[in-house]
Amino acid sequence: MYEQEIYPFQQEELERGARTDRAPLFALADKVLARAPERRWDAIISDATRGVLVGRFLSRALSAQAQNRGQTAPQLVHIANSRRVYDGVLYNGFDKPARGHTRAIVEHLKPMAFERALLVTDMVDSGKCLRKLGAAVTQADIQPDFAIMVTPHGSRKLRRKIHAPRRSEVYALTSGVEPGLAQDTISQGIGLETVYGNPEPQESPYAWPWVGDVAYQLYDALAEDYVHERFGKEG
Repeated sequence: MYEQEIYPFQQEELERGARTDRAPLFALADKVLARAPERRWDAIISDATRGVLVGRFLSRALSAQAQNRGQTAPQLVHIANSRRVYDGVLYNGFDKPARGHTRAIVEHLKPMAFERALLVTDMVDSGKCLRKLGAAVTQADIQPDFAIMVTPHGSRKLRRKIHAPRRSEVYALTSGVEPGLAQDTISQGIGLETVYGNPEPQESPYAWPWVGDVAYQLYDALAEDYVHERFGKEG
């Protein structure tokens, strides 16, 4: 694989996206950290692709909080849960192989023996992906809560769409504004895909890692800014 530098217009798109997402990420983190001492999650489970960036952000924030309190930080786990599943030949709609792939996620999570987990994604519209992930987590005997950076839905409708269990808490920002994470440059750059039966995200052969690396750097920098502002120190 050859090395390639990011184009200036791609850099500008990523930087603009990070600026757009700064406020909602910070607001979501405030909601999550306020409940973390009581909810005491063992894990943060993010769905790939773009949910990985939100998961990394919240993981950094929760790790800083746990360190300040002398507690153990939740483990960050990324799960391949795309609506499009690569079966080795072509991409299929998620519905067709959903049951088999869900079983693979359950079998992957059960040995980790988590009791409570925070399920993380960037945005919810139809709710299908997070609904599938929530079902798998519940089947693995893990109690889920949900953190969603942006959704156009109000609280009650959102809970219905993701089938949130009654005891679960849902932290989300209601907005009709599309997040910066939604741009194709980020998805293509990170380039994680769901391979049928494999719960771990796989790098697509069409990924642009030189773009993805910049996206990770920008959103990780946002997390460091949040930690610095909230806890008055870096790291």
